[in-house]
Amino acid sequence: MRRRKRNIALRAADASSTREARPAARPGERAARLWAKARVASQSSRLLIESGDSDGAVNRAYYAVFGAARAALEKVRSRLALSKRHGTIYRRFDKHLVQERGFDPSLGRSFLSKQRKARQAADYEEDRVDETVARAVIGDMDRFLAAVEPLLKKVKQ
Repeated sequence: MRRRKRNIALRAADASSTREARPAARPGERAARLWAKARVASQSSRLLIESGDSDGAVNRAYYAVFGAARAALEKVRSRLALSKRHGTIYRRFDKHLVQERGFDPSLGRSFLSKQRKARQAADYEEDRVDETVARAVIGDMDRFLAAVEPLLKKVKQ
């Protein structure tokens, strides 16, 4: 019991020491940072596919979509984007953006689930993701980011 309490305390101390101390963000600033991160991941995805790394390309495409979904949730209501659990982010995106705000239903929960499965195959399966499949995942990523971008510009908190 004592060891467990000590381990919990150590993990809490590690977590607090690794967090960057930032001043309070202005409205929209966090969404902009999440969006910028998603854009970098999308660029990395394109570079990786061109260099022949289909698994890496799928991984980065997935995280570009994940980051864009978090940015959109942050823009709608900041607390919605706080979870790091991917399933939670995707459920919230489907509920608050697709169902409540009329975001393209073809880019909702089933789309996000398909992206997640592709990333898991790329990261955990023995065989490499086929280049054709990877290019399709990147195309889906581009479509998702293109749909989210105008939303980030028009939605007000």
